[in-house]
Amino acid sequence: MSAMTATERPNRTLPLPPPPPNDHRHRWTAGTLVLLGVGVAIWWGVASYLGMLDRISAFERAPIPSSRVTVISEPVTKVLYVEAARRTPLPDVRFTVVDPSGRTVAVRTYEGDLRYDVPDEPGRMGRAVATFEANVKGVYSIDVIGPSTQGAIAAIGDDVARPSVPQVLGSLFLLSISAVGGAVLLGRRVSRGRRDPL
Repeated sequence: MSAMTATERPNRTLPLPPPPPNDHRHRWTAGTLVLLGVGVAIWWGVASYLGMLDRISAFERAPIPSSRVTVISEPVTKVLYVEAARRTPLPDVRFTVVDPSGRTVAVRTYEGDLRYDVPDEPGRMGRAVATFEANVKGVYSIDVIGPSTQGAIAAIGDDVARPSVPQVLGSLFLLSISAVGGAVLLGRRVSRGRRDPL
């Protein structure tokens, strides 16, 4: 009876599976982008608000009633405001505008409800009441017609809502996107922590 010899197989050590990918760097990068987005959004919003305050502070102001002149250097839409104490009813004010050629300019009621706090004057607010188109460069004459109400004055300037609103909305959009990104990262981290064994 012939002997059978078993062929011995050499012991082979199976390679260990590769370690799970380390995504800490990716999380840090994403977190940094989220924080950067929040910071930019806050800076953008604050800069827009401060710019609006600067434009309001630069308004030309006149008592009610009165007459004054203003120089227009380029075609622009001007807004006529009335400023008074917050608890004081705004007086009924009308405006007459004459352009450099002596023609009367149409003054229209301001569409919308634009109000603002007067910078550096707590308790006072302004409201847009009328607007006119200054299509010719030069000196304009503006008559402010209305009752003399204590503390109430007229202000002449640009439409502060036109440049400010898009900037504020843009900063809020960026802030919301950053907040959503932060929430997604936090959710993934919590979910991963629940799956990983202790």
